[in-house]
Parts: sequence; C-alpha cells; structure tokens
Amino acid sequence: MAEKRARQQSRDLHLEPSADPCPETPQGPGTFVSGAAGPRGDATGVTGATPPAADAVPVADADLVAEAADVAPVADADLAVLAADVALGADTDLAVLAADVAPAPDADLAVLAADVAPAPDAVPPAFYAAGTGGWRDWWLVLHPPYTAWHLAYVVIGACLAPLVNTTRLLATLLAFFLAVGVAAHALDELHGRPLRTHLRSSYLVTAAVIGLVSGVALGVLGVTKTGWVLVPFIIVGPLIVVGYNAELFGGVVHNDAGFAAAWGAFPVLTAYVAQTKTMAVAPVLAALGAFALSIAQRRLSTPARTLRRRTERVEGAVTLATGEANVIDRHYLLYPLEGALRALTWSTVLFATALAVAKLA
Repeated sequence: MAEKRARQQSRDLHLEPSADPCPETPQGPGTFVSGAAGPRGDATGVTGATPPAADAVPVADADLVAEAADVAPVADADLAVLAADVALGADTDLAVLAADVAPAPDADLAVLAADVAPAPDAVPPAFYAAGTGGWRDWWLVLHPPYTAWHLAYVVIGACLAPLVNTTRLLATLLAFFLAVGVAAHALDELHGRPLRTHLRSSYLVTAAVIGLVSGVALGVLGVTKTGWVLVPFIIVGPLIVVGYNAELFGGVVHNDAGFAAAWGAFPVLTAYVAQTKTMAVAPVLAALGAFALSIAQRRLSTPARTLRRRTERVEGAVTLATGEANVIDRHYLLYPLEGALRALTWSTVLFATALAVAKLA
C-alpha cells in the first residue's frame, strides 16, 4: 500500500501544473519551457504560442459573432424598414398619383364632351326638323313648309287660267316638286351642309340629278302638249335651280331678288303658260305678288336661319317704359320670325287650295 501511494504521489507531482500558468524557464538558447514535461517527455508543455492561439481564436470568433449579431440584425431591420418605407411610400405615392392623375382624363373627357356636345340651348337647324338620321334627314332636306309654299304658287298660276286642265296641273306640280323640292334643296345641303344632316354626298348628288332630270323630262313632255312656248321655261328653270343653290356666277342670283324671282314669280308664270299656251296681265300681276311675298319670306327666314345655324349665344334684355325687363335669348328672337313664317305658309297654301277647289269643283 505504501508503495502504491508513493507511485500516486509521484504521478501527481509530475502532472500537477505550475502555479504560474506561464513561467518562463530557460531550457537552452532561445527556448522557454512552461511547466514540466509529460511522462513521455513530449513537448506538451512547450506552449509559447499555444495559449495566445487558444485565447485569440475565441476572441476572434466572439468578435465575428458580435459583429454578425450587430450587423446582420441591423441590416435586416434596416432592410425591413426600408422595404416597409419604400413599399408604403410607393403605394402612397401611387395612390396619390392615381388620385391626382386618374380623375384628370375623366375630367378632360367631361370638358371635351361639354365642348363637343350641343349646348343646353342648342336648337335644330329648322323649326320643322323632326330629328336626325334616316328619313328625318330627308324630311329636313325637303323643307316641307317652304316646298308647299312654293308649290302653292304653281296652283295659283294654273288656277288663273279660264279653264284648268287637271292633268297639266298635276304634271306641273310634280315637275316643280322634283326640280325645286328635291333637286334644289339637295344641292343646297350639298353646298356647305347648312342642315347638318348625315346624308352621304353621293345620295344628295343622286337626288339632285334624278330630281332635275325628271323635272326637265316632264317639261319636255309638256312641250308636246302646249307647244314651243314652254321651251324658254324649261331652259331657264334648271339654270335657276343650279345657279341659285350652287351659288354659280359668283352668287349673283343667290340673294333676295334671285330667290323671289325663282321661287315666287317663276312658278306662277310657268303654270299659267302650261295651261293656256300664252301670257296675260293677270298672271304677271300674280307673279309680282308672289315675288313680294317671297321677299317677305326671305327677310324672315334669313335671320331665323342665322339664329339657328350660326349663332352661338344670345344675351341681352329689353327694358319697357314700365321698368319691366324681358330677357333676350334665342327663343325670344325666333318666336316672331318663325311665327310669321308658319302663318304665311299656311295662309298661302290655304289660299291656293281654295282657288283649286273653286276651279275644279
């Protein structure tokens, strides 16, 4: 037992480290030994560089870990905040931009629609307009009230004859309807589109050609019944239609006198000659009356057309002696003009109808 205890003490003596962890004991030139050699005499005790390495590595790892702990989370946090700011900022900016920009096109379109669409006080191009498109455009081009007024002069001229030939009267009415009601009015619409219809130009040209040719054809047929006395009327008629409505010859006949002669006096004289094959004082006086009545029509219809087709706004007021003020607008000015035109149209047509009934009954 004593020997075993001695060996244990000897082992403890060799393995117990020095109290100083790093005693520097010279063991030869330029060599330092820390502690004692191991039992096998290896250099486990020669740790001149070992302790610093053991200390440095953990320190380096700790610094890297600490740096990683400090930097990575901060980077992640910054990136997260940046992402949140950018995302929210982008969304906010886009939302603001959308709020500012998106309504703008609608606003612009609304303004454009307000500019393009007819104004609240816009009126049709004529008091007898039935709308736009299809048959309504043709109705407007035919100018029914004025065409009926014009044909009334034909009836008046024919009924001045001692004897009225119904066939010739109907043929004359049809010829003037085709030449004036269709051809002349189609040319008028073709020249500047005053009625703003949607009819194709080819349709208007076709209507003008068919109407004028058919009217002339009926006139030629009438020559075979009445003789050459009707020829001058057949020549002058088409020239008036084309010259007036197409404003040929510098528009020399496109005026009040030209209108009154072509649309008032001419049909009275033509219808009388077609019935009697001659001329007399009575139809000349009637032609002068039709001329004057057509001047009145023109003086009324010209300002009415201007108000309806070429006037943008009407403003003003009329102050009476009593102090009462009446606002002047488009309707205020149109009412007396078109009221007179309606009355004259009905009166002329009724007067011609009365003559026809008296002669043909």
